[in-house]
Formats: sequence, C-alpha cells, structure tokens
Amino acid sequence: DLRSNIQYALRVRAKDNYGNVSYWSSEKTFTVDMLAPVIKGYSASSARFSPISGRTALYTIDVKEENLDQVEIFLKDLAGNKYIFNTAVVKTYLGYGVWRISVSFDGYVKQVFADGSMSEEMILEDGIYILEYKITDLAGHELNSSNSASYNSDPENFTQYIVIIDTVAPELSVTQ
Repeated sequence: DLRSNIQYALRVRAKDNYGNVSYWSSEKTFTVDMLAPVIKGYSASSARFSPISGRTALYTIDVKEENLDQVEIFLKDLAGNKYIFNTAVVKTYLGYGVWRISVSFDGYVKQVFADGSMSEEMILEDGIYILEYKITDLAGHELNSSNSASYNSDPENFTQYIVIIDTVAPELSVTQ
C-alpha cells in the first residue's frame, strides 16, 4: 500500500537459473502522486472589460501542486465557443508547492473550433464570457472548470469567473 506524497526508495538485484546473484542496484527514490491540483485563490483586475480602452485585464489563479505540468486558461461564450488569449500563460512558483498562474488580456483572442483549428486573431465581441481553465500535474491528474465547484461556494475548488466584454461607448443626449 503506497501512500501519496511520501518518498520511497527502491533497490533491486537479480538471480539467474544457476544461482548467481547480482550486486544490489543503486538506490532510486520516487514519490507517489495521487492528488489532483487544488485552487488556492483567484483574482481578476476587472470582470467588466472593454478591448477598445487600451488597457489590459489580468487574471490570476493560485494552485497548490508540487508537480505542475500543463496549464490552459481560456474564455467560453454562452454558446460554448472557446477562445484562447493571444498572450502567454505565465507560471510562477511561489514556494511551498503553490504556483501562480497569470494571463493578461487585451481583448484579442483566437477562436478554437471543434476540429482543433483556430481563427485569425480578432477582438472579442460584446457579451458574457466564462473564464475557464485546465490544469494538469505530471502524474496526469487534471483539474478543470467542469470538475470543480464554484469559487463563491468553495474557494478551494474554484470553477469559473464571468467576464463581460463591452465595446459600446455610452450615448449622451442633452435636451432643453
């Protein structure tokens, strides 16, 4: 019975059909990882964003995982269409097994189609979008928006964040 997050050591030797026994091998150590990544915190510079403002929004997720491997952060519209950011996802190790995952957003995205192909870079249209993620550790355990709870009800297992895109300037009319 191997337990998770415990370091084990292994040495082996062999014996052939004639009774000859080899020397012991050098010691190899390994750790069993049976735990998926866990969300420890989330922050966003803005839930409401206008790509024409010239500013960027910053979305940050803190993840508890010693063996972080792959990270994907993206937006989905209410119809389920997926959009990836035109900026790189940045992973920063904070210590004690916690990683900060950040992506800045300037309004430009590429749409990802069902066959895996992508559109040209474009400005995201007005609407409501959901910020989603897929985080995988080296053992293949996955944490994603569809297998975790909402941030408000369970911040340890945050699901998604709503982003509202608004490119329409307010209209002002003055009457006498």
